[in-house]
Amino acid sequence: MAEWLVDPLVYIFNLSLSTGIIPNNFKTAKVIPVFKKGDPQLPSNYRPISLLNVFSKLLEKVICKRLYSIILTK
Repeated sequence: MAEWLVDPLVYIFNLSLSTGIIPNNFKTAKVIPVFKKGDPQLPSNYRPISLLNVFSKLLEKVICKRLYSIILTK
């Protein structure tokens, strides 16, 4: 990751953690239908897969690590 990107991300992540508000852009996902089996013409034979952007996944990992450490200390 480029050094010029780290400081703004740390600021956004810390602000999100302190306020409990996740930026709307982090909530936007690209939904792709993936075929399961059966007749490809039936929509019920597909399952939706949501693809989040990299920054959303990074924030998710930060939150997961913090929650995990809180759980371990109790």
